[in-house]
Amino acid sequence: MNRERAPAEYVVRAALTPGAIASNETGARRFEASGPPEPVAFFPVALEDGAKWEGNLTFAAPAEPGTYRLGLDLERSGREGAYRSLHLWVTVRA
Repeated sequence: MNRERAPAEYVVRAALTPGAIASNETGARRFEASGPPEPVAFFPVALEDGAKWEGNLTFAAPAEPGTYRLGLDLERSGREGAYRSLHLWVTVRA
């Protein structure tokens, strides 16, 4: 939802990173990357103030079974780097 109090333009970037989920001695889990991120989506979203975007993100699963981190970054148009970020762990099975 756009809460900028003005129309705003964003860019959504999604990437899959191969790796594994590791646990430390306290049981906390973290993702350890084993390769570089592979872009799977990139698209602009323009929203009026108070408007929200809902939609599907469809991409092909990697051919290689394993664990991947699906990173979703929301960038504000005209600014460097992610404004908001989210990740999901995805398991691909043969």
